[in-house]
This record gives sequence, structure tokens and C-alpha cells, in this order.
Amino acid sequence: MTSTSTWGVRPAWTEFSEVGVSSMDAVAFMRIVEREFGVSIPPEESAGITNFRKLVAHLDAKTG
Repeated sequence: MTSTSTWGVRPAWTEFSEVGVSSMDAVAFMRIVEREFGVSIPPEESAGITNFRKLVAHLDAKTG
């Protein structure tokens, strides 16, 4: 179980699945990220992006 702050905010390393994000929601979210940032995230890469910290690192690597 991941702890929350006083305001109920979870850390960036909290896994999406821990906060109830379904696989369908995750796929839809990755498509939005691809469109908004102009990047392509293949399924084999998106499977490893399980929290916001990993997503930011992935986008940094792709966009420089």
C-alpha cells in the first residue's frame, strides 16, 4: 500500500494499478499522451510505464 500525503496526494512512483487504473484506461491514456506529445509509444514500451515517474522519464528520453 502506498502512503498519501496530508492532502491525499500519492507520490509519482505509485503504480497506476494501485489507484484503480484499468488496462483499458491505461491504453486510452497512452494514446492521449502520444497525440499530445507527438511521440509513438509501442505496446511493448507502454507495458513498462506503470507510474508517472516512468512516464516522465520515457517522454524525456523520447523528446530530449
